[in-house]
Amino acid sequence: MKQNIAKVFTFSLLASSISFISCVDNEKNLFDADQLKQIYEETFPVKNIDLDGDWTVSRSVIACVSVNGD
Repeated sequence: MKQNIAKVFTFSLLASSISFISCVDNEKNLFDADQLKQIYEETFPVKNIDLDGDWTVSRSVIACVSVNGD
C-alpha cells in the first residue's frame, strides 16, 4: 500500500513539474522599462533630480551620536 502511494505521489509530482515547465515562454520579454520609469516617477518621494549628477560632490563624514537613556 505504501509503495502505491509513493508511486502515485512521485508520478503526480513529475506530471505537475512538467506542466509548470511547459508554461514558460522564452520568446517573450515581459520587462517594460517605460512602465518601470513611470512607476519610479510616481512613487519616488524626491522630485527634480539632476540626471547628469554624479558622486563627485559627495564626501565621507564621521558622526558620533549619543543616546540619552532617560
